[in-house]
This record gives sequence, structure tokens and C-alpha cells, in this order.
Amino acid sequence: MPGHASHRHARAHRVHLHDQRSRRQHDRAQLRPGRLRARPEGDALSTSGAGGDAAEATRSVAASYLASFATGDPEAVAAHVGDGFVNQHPSALGSPSQGKAAYLERLADFLATFSGLTYEAVDIVVEGDRAAAAYVMRAEVDGTPIEIGGVMRLTIRDGLIERRVDYFDSLTFLRQTGQA
Repeated sequence: MPGHASHRHARAHRVHLHDQRSRRQHDRAQLRPGRLRARPEGDALSTSGAGGDAAEATRSVAASYLASFATGDPEAVAAHVGDGFVNQHPSALGSPSQGKAAYLERLADFLATFSGLTYEAVDIVVEGDRAAAAYVMRAEVDGTPIEIGGVMRLTIRDGLIERRVDYFDSLTFLRQTGQA
């Protein structure tokens, strides 16, 4: 049968991929009875207990931080970060800062440059005190609307963001603003 060999190959490929998963991924994938509860919406499952509460707190800080940019208020944004905040931007147009005071100082110019700034959280993935937030950033720069996708990696402790690494598409920004 012609399809039989390809079926065997596909099955072998799936098994190979399964074997390549790390032990940690495998352990996370296993479901333990009694450790899951339905979310209030009833459409998804999440872990219960202290670990689930910590994950939800981390997710809440990440979501609140992204939403705070829409206020246009530097103090509201900076209220989410700790005194030793490390702000990294590996993207070509990004510039890092160290400390809450330095971050707050730069926020006013940033928020003025990006008029009507919003970050739409597309997905927030949480593991312990870390969150990865995929987003779509929207704003106007000199009257030109921009829309840029990116991902922020956040480390959150005691309800405050200690570290942010923000990856965004600099070339898309340059193209949308007529600079490339």
C-alpha cells in the first residue's frame, strides 16, 4: 500500500519528536487528578492551590503593566516596577535602562512620542515568577499610526517587575514611520 510507508514514517517522526521533549516538559504535561480546577469562565483549566495563585498573581501583574501604558501616565507605568528594575531592549532601536528612577525619567518622553499607546496582550504564559507576554503595540508617531508585534519577558517578585526584556520588530517600526 503506497500510503502505508508514509504513515509509518509520520508515526516514527512523532515518536522521535516525543522522545526529544525534555523531562521537565514531559512532567509538566502530565495531569494529576484533583490538581485541576475550571476557571470561572468554565472554558479552560488551570492549576489550583498556592502554585496556581502565584501564577495568577504573576499573570495579573504582567497584564496590569501592559494595560498601564494606555493611561499615558509615567507614574502609573512605573508603579509596576521595583527600585532595581532592569529594562533590556535587544532590538536595534531599543535602549536599556537600569533602576526605577532612570526608567521613570525616560517614560515621559516615550509616552509623548507614542501618542495613544496601547499594548494588547495576545498571550501571557507564566511559569513561576516569570511571564512571557506576546503583545501588539499600537500608537501614533508624528500622526502616523503604527502597529508592532513583540514579546516581553518579565521577572516578577513580590508583585513588582524586576526585569523586562522587550523584543520588538524595529524594521516594521521604521517602515511604518517612513524611515526605511
